[in-house]
Amino acid sequence: MFNTIKLNKKYWQSILPRLRYGIPNPLDVLSADQHKFSEAMKVFNFRGVYKTTGSGRLRQTQLFLKDHIAALNEPVSILDIGASDGSTSLDLVNLLNGSFKKYYVTDYNIRCNYISYKGYTYFFNQHHECVLVASRKFVFYPANKKLFRFLFSTALAKIKGLPQTELLFINRNLQEKQQRMNG
Repeated sequence: MFNTIKLNKKYWQSILPRLRYGIPNPLDVLSADQHKFSEAMKVFNFRGVYKTTGSGRLRQTQLFLKDHIAALNEPVSILDIGASDGSTSLDLVNLLNGSFKKYYVTDYNIRCNYISYKGYTYFFNQHHECVLVASRKFVFYPANKKLFRFLFSTALAKIKGLPQTELLFINRNLQEKQQRMNG
């Protein structure tokens, strides 16, 4: 059960400020605040893989790539595989300052769909499987399939076929930078 139900830290810390348990609010992926977005990304689990991310993680590698690309004396295309939300890609794009031909940001789980219904937000992967349900107070994972079905099968049946909103799991600062570079 502990892998299925987690405390939404945002809510519970507002009541119990010293609480150290809980996870970031997954609903913050809908926030314009980039820090909140990246923190919320970390709670998404797609078939056993969490969307871990963060800026400044690969500084040495990025400096090496900058020097290597500069030594080539010609723009290169860069492919970032498994970019999560692209925070590290944004670091490298900024460091290279346009000294590349193309930059591709890819991730197997680069988007999902969601729908809010009766105080809960349901997130679905590309296979239309519910991977996470969030409310103000709790976050639910389908780790215990029987418990998850017991809690949400009725609601999932009711929302099946309703329009869902697509969510792009890409750092908004990177999206804006891409629009400026291509615009």
